[in-house]
Amino acid sequence: MRLTLFFLFSLLSSSLAFSQKLIKEMEIKNFHWAGLHPSGEFYIAADDAIKQYNANGDLLNELKISLSEINSLDGWHLTQFVLFHPSTRQIKTYNPQLEERSFFYIDSVFAMDPQKIAGSYDQKSFWIIDAADNSLKKVNAKIGEVTIDVPLAEIKSKDILFIREYQQFLFIVGAQNVHIYNGMGKKIKSITKLPAQAIEFYGEEVFALNDAEILLTDLFTNEKRKITLPAKFNSVLISENRLVGITQNKVSIYNFKLPE
Repeated sequence: MRLTLFFLFSLLSSSLAFSQKLIKEMEIKNFHWAGLHPSGEFYIAADDAIKQYNANGDLLNELKISLSEINSLDGWHLTQFVLFHPSTRQIKTYNPQLEERSFFYIDSVFAMDPQKIAGSYDQKSFWIIDAADNSLKKVNAKIGEVTIDVPLAEIKSKDILFIREYQQFLFIVGAQNVHIYNGMGKKIKSITKLPAQAIEFYGEEVFALNDAEILLTDLFTNEKRKITLPAKFNSVLISENRLVGITQNKVSIYNFKLPE
């Protein structure tokens, strides 16, 4: 049965405030992407560089790269950071310190027109959106085999903003919907969102950023809650004790503790 969840705030949602203390602000230029590592460290892609910071905002490592040549970034895995270069059909993997480790060429036998990719938790495979037949594929790069190949019935490849594996679910994010698949490539639910809402994750919850609010939905219970933020952000990352808010030209780091 198709289950649709709504991020739009309703009377059933609980509203929460959190203890907040601004601990650091950093100026950036031309914000492109942000990602949180399981350790609590985070990445900011801006101004043709990807930078790794610790939880206090201290710069750890930097990778100079043309961000216009990349359309998929995946920095949420424990031991790898993944970039996709569509012009060369190459998926490049790095260690968390942004040192290049390996690359995988997406041959046409795997996908004719790869558009978006995401790393898999097994760190052997990649999820690929193939625009040639509007399909979702999973390719085991170690053995060179397509292990999953399913059509995408409810979203066109051109409308997909990004894909990401989280909690062993695959999230396919479009402008108005988030389609959630299990690890076998079977769609299990959809989430309706506003076009401007950014999608992120915290624990067992997926959340939508809506101006100065975060609307969270539990992936397993469908319980909802709302958090009021100290300001409006383009993107927000949440770890166990930090909230990182990003605009086009600033990164703000707060002490953070979300009420249970």
